[in-house]
Amino acid sequence: MMRILKIFKKLFERNLKQIKEEKDLKEVNTFLQEFNKLTKEIKYLILISSILWIQEDKFQKRLKKIYLEVEKLDKIVKEKAYFNLSKEKMEDLLKTLEFSKHEILKTIESAPCPTNIIQ
Repeated sequence: MMRILKIFKKLFERNLKQIKEEKDLKEVNTFLQEFNKLTKEIKYLILISSILWIQEDKFQKRLKKIYLEVEKLDKIVKEKAYFNLSKEKMEDLLKTLEFSKHEILKTIESAPCPTNIIQ
């Protein structure tokens, strides 16, 4: 009888471990989907912003720096370094990307008019 209980206990513990791993994997997949979506949006917004602010060299350099940082993050994620991140760190990273996206949107909204001629 004790042997059967030990077997059931091991099976139960193994099942709990598998459930936790599946949950962790689901969280990572959700993170990856959101991360990829945000980085694509940011890159696209940087492209638009660089076109709208084409005559502002200082701003172009800033946009390039942001773009390179996003590329660097992309590379890190592709190397699966995110597995070392805690859930909180992943959430912080997504919040930071979301903030960057909104800041770039503000720059697009405040872009100078491309011409002085009234349309």
